[in-house]
Amino acid sequence: MGGPHVGRFWSTARLVDQLVASGAPQRVPRNRRSGEEVRWRLVRAGREVFAERGYAAASTKEIAHRAEVAEVLIFRHYGSKAGLFNEAVLEPLERFVEDWTDRWSRHGVKGQSVEEVATEYVTLLCQFFDDHRLLVLALLAESPRNPTAGDRLEKMFTRLEATVREAASEFGLPARDPTMTVRLTFGLVLSAVVHADTMFPTGPAPARARLVEELTHYLIDGISRST
Repeated sequence: MGGPHVGRFWSTARLVDQLVASGAPQRVPRNRRSGEEVRWRLVRAGREVFAERGYAAASTKEIAHRAEVAEVLIFRHYGSKAGLFNEAVLEPLERFVEDWTDRWSRHGVKGQSVEEVATEYVTLLCQFFDDHRLLVLALLAESPRNPTAGDRLEKMFTRLEATVREAASEFGLPARDPTMTVRLTFGLVLSAVVHADTMFPTGPAPARARLVEELTHYLIDGISRST
C-alpha cells in the first residue's frame, strides 16, 4: 500500500533518526546574512588570522572558515586578501588617528600645558600599540610590499602633522619640522612598545609611566626646537 515512494520515504526517515541518535552533526538552516554582517565577520576573523600568522601565511580559506562565510565573499567585498588585510589591520589605526584629531579639533588644549597634551598623546599611542601588538607586527612585515597600506599611512601622518602645527601655534612653539616630528614620534613609541623585549633583553622593560615620560620629552623637543 502506498507504493515504492512511501517505502523510500520511511527508509530516509529511519536514516535521519539513526544519524540523530548517533550524534552526527546536522546542517542547521541559517538566515541569509546581510552584507554588513558578512563584512564584520570577515574583518574580525581577518584580524585574528593576520595577527596569529602574519600576512603571508594567512589564507583566505581559514579566514572564511572562522568568519563562517563562503570564501568567495572575501573577494566579493574586498577584492583580494590584500584588500581585506588593509581594512582589518589599518582600520583600527585610522580610527585612533581620527579620534585623536577630532578630539583636538573639538576641544583644543582647554588650558592644558604642552607637557600634558604631549603626555596624553604618547600615553594613548602606547596603549594602542600594546592592545594591537600582533596586528602592528603584521603591518610592519607587509607594508613595504603594499602600496595601498603606504598611501593610507601617509594620510594618517598628514592628519597628525596638522595637529602638531596647530599645537605649535597655540603654544607659541617653532614646530621646525612637523613631518619628521610626527613620524619619528610614531616610530619611537611603536618600537618602545612592540620591541621592548629586544631593547631590554636582560631585564624587565621600563614601567609604562617612565616610558611615557621619556618619549614625551623627545616629542616636546622635536616640536619646540628652533634650530
